[in-house]
Amino acid sequence: YASAPPALTYMADEQLTGVQAAVHINDYYFPIIKTAGDPIRLNGYQTEPAFLEMFNFPLISGSKEALTQPGLVIITQKTAKKLFGEEPAMGKSIDTENWGKLQVGGVLAPFPKRTHFKFDLLTGIAPNHGLNESNDANWTGFQSNFYYLRSELKPAQLEAQFNTMARAGK
Repeated sequence: YASAPPALTYMADEQLTGVQAAVHINDYYFPIIKTAGDPIRLNGYQTEPAFLEMFNFPLISGSKEALTQPGLVIITQKTAKKLFGEEPAMGKSIDTENWGKLQVGGVLAPFPKRTHFKFDLLTGIAPNHGLNESNDANWTGFQSNFYYLRSELKPAQLEAQFNTMARAGK
């Protein structure tokens, strides 16, 4: 798996040396938009402002700080046109079946098609991101959780640090 347990990633934030930037991503975020017709299912990520910086996803409106505010989302330009047509999307509400009412806090500029990231919208990571669960769940509930980092260290050096942290966390 390319995913990582949340406990390990948050421990890495505190203990990993030689890292210039890091970002957490959970890709299990699928708001279903209520419509007069068939519902519209969107694919999203729960993440943090560092995601936009690390991967150079510029905003055409709004602020990356929307990812720190509950209920705010940042949507792609394509999603903005799909939901609101030519009307400005900023500040508009999106009524969902499974995540309640969301408000647009930012719109992303179009991004290259050559990326492995496939999403319609972004929202912030919920407080504690599952870290209030049992220790076993924190270490074994790794599906859909990803941790990206930028470092000048060699991969073997990072791997050694991660292995040490993983052994300590069990």
